Amino acid sequence: MTAEVGAAAQVLARISRHDLAAQEMLAFTWATPEGVRSGDVFAPRPYKHYDLQDAKIDLQATDKAGVFEITLSAQALALFVALEADQPGRFSNNAFALFPGYPATLRFTPTTPGVAPHFTIRDLHSATYGAA
Repeated sequence: MTAEVGAAAQVLARISRHDLAAQEMLAFTWATPEGVRSGDVFAPRPYKHYDLQDAKIDLQATDKAGVFEITLSAQALALFVALEADQPGRFSNNAFALFPGYPATLRFTPTTPGVAPHFTIRDLHSATYGAA
């Protein structure tokens, strides 16, 4: 995949990893003119050194003609968010960072339509400290 950077692109900030305190990460988001939003995280230390907060991830799923549209929202930064379904199928996205105030919408297409799936949310906090 290739990303094209327009002529108007510019560096907005330069932040040294040494400017981040021991429990700080740099989280950044962006949006395209078409409204596509995404983000990423820079953690200068291994994740196991951070006191991760329970993100309290909320899941809303809607059946749209056999494809399940799932919107996730979080109250705190959630790292390595992954959804699982209790039946075979395909997710449009998985294993991503979820930012508070930036809901993520993905789709699940079951291999065999007809039965509504049950979804399980996993993230680094729940994998480290157990589910709330």
